[in-house]
Amino acid sequence: MVRCDTFRSPRDHCQHLWITLILMDHTSITGRQLAAARTLAEMSQAEVAKAANVSVPTLKRMEGASGAVPGMTNNVAAVVRALEDAGIMFIPSNGNGPGVRLRDPT
Repeated sequence: MVRCDTFRSPRDHCQHLWITLILMDHTSITGRQLAAARTLAEMSQAEVAKAANVSVPTLKRMEGASGAVPGMTNNVAAVVRALEDAGIMFIPSNGNGPGVRLRDPT
């Protein structure tokens, strides 16, 4: 959960607007999910690495993990964000294992 405080206009009686976003915890994403997401998005490792501003070897290490993605949290978040920007949705394990899918283009 992420909480963001935003100041509203002086005419508004509310001083703060609390926005709560439900995000998948990046520590629960697996290397196989990243590799599957990249393939589904039809992107090369070089394209994802460039979009996430990480090196290709870093991305290869992430994708090669059999469990949770290793690496610095900000790098993992950047790769996830790049793939989400390409239309990927990460699906948390819901008893049937984690997965990925394409976002509905509408």
